[in-house]
Amino acid sequence: MTCLVSFQNKIIIMKRVKASEIVDYWEKDLYQVSDRAMELFTEHLESGHLDYKSIHKSEDIRAILTDYILHEFEVDLDEGFPEEVFYEIASGKPFIIETAEGEIRVNEKNFREVIPDLIERELAKRYSEENGLLALAKDLAMSTIDYYEDEIKKLFKVIKYQRTAIQEAEKVLKSLKEGNISVSDIEDFESLLREHLVNHLKEKFPKTAHRKLPLIDNVATKVAKSFTEENKTEIKEAILSTLKKQTIENMHRISL
Repeated sequence: MTCLVSFQNKIIIMKRVKASEIVDYWEKDLYQVSDRAMELFTEHLESGHLDYKSIHKSEDIRAILTDYILHEFEVDLDEGFPEEVFYEIASGKPFIIETAEGEIRVNEKNFREVIPDLIERELAKRYSEENGLLALAKDLAMSTIDYYEDEIKKLFKVIKYQRTAIQEAEKVLKSLKEGNISVSDIEDFESLLREHLVNHLKEKFPKTAHRKLPLIDNVATKVAKSFTEENKTEIKEAILSTLKKQTIENMHRISL
């Protein structure tokens, strides 16, 4: 919709947009925010930035996701969305936003302030709360949990297996350094570690092991590979030390 506006004895054609249209336009891509929040949640759990043992119920997950989502909202409203509205909806020209309180004239000088403020005010009215962005973030966090319910359950199982496998890998490395394990090279160590972790996870989680064998195998393989790579210098030194010790012992037995 457009209208004629008189300015300094000139007639200017200005587009008119309802506030609800701008809010709807902003919300059309919220699923991407939900996906991004879930990606961050997964990354932080897998990296140890989040401790899975401190997360006991869905409310804990909702609070974490709400923080991620709110941050994404604030970044988008500060950096991307105002430009998208002004240059795509209004074609980079001054326009008028119709609100319940009256009209707002938007131009190139004020759109970066006007549009984020408009979104926040409209959401505050919708939720009858002072912080409408936070209210929407909470709602989106809950819908994210519902949508990714199965993935979240699997994720926690994977993280639990990973933590257990890493702890056991540390013990295996300690045994290698103490000379209680003999391997020919670093590839041999990784293979031995993988097999040991598969058996350890089966013993550690006997109730679910028979249903989770592919998952256990996958976790053991990944942990063995990453742990070996991260500790390759120590592993090589330990292997070399053990080989030297065995060589000396063999030479000593031969001399006897």
